[in-house]
Amino acid sequence: MEPTPEPAAAPMAAAAALAAPANRDLGTGALAPPPEGVAPDARGFDFWLGEWECYTPAGQLAGTNTVTVDWGGRVLQEHWRGAGGGSGTSLNTFDATRGVWHQTWMGAGGSILYLDGGLDAEGRMVLEGTRPPLTGNGDILHRIVWTPDGGDVLQKWTYSSDGGTTWGVAADLVYKRKGRDG
Repeated sequence: MEPTPEPAAAPMAAAAALAAPANRDLGTGALAPPPEGVAPDARGFDFWLGEWECYTPAGQLAGTNTVTVDWGGRVLQEHWRGAGGGSGTSLNTFDATRGVWHQTWMGAGGSILYLDGGLDAEGRMVLEGTRPPLTGNGDILHRIVWTPDGGDVLQKWTYSSDGGTTWGVAADLVYKRKGRDG
């Protein structure tokens, strides 16, 4: 769904995982080495690869998400379909020159969000960026955190209009692999 800085914001496409990603051993789930010329840090978001059903903390289906690896193992592409009809895509890559992960999100309604960051000490992917508000002045700071949780991924998208002093929640979702029970 469209990213927006408003408190009633619908969830943006977030974490997703491929049933059997090409870079994982099908028996053990272990990551394969990156393709030649791909930085090892470029494997940091692989936990997001796959096909997911995305739920609110109350257990309501918020949407589905498919994340694939493309362009020689260098780019993750997200395909979000919201339960309410919203959709969008993101391109995600490790920028070895800057040493950060970058995401460009594009919603079907024309919204764009640019985020940068990386893995924190707990293995969570944390990406942040700013964009102008839908109305008014100033920039809205967006922070999205994807947390691997067993076979699931937890995604929390927060925003701040006061430079990070206070935060609102735009999306709080649990991603479960498609076809996996509860």
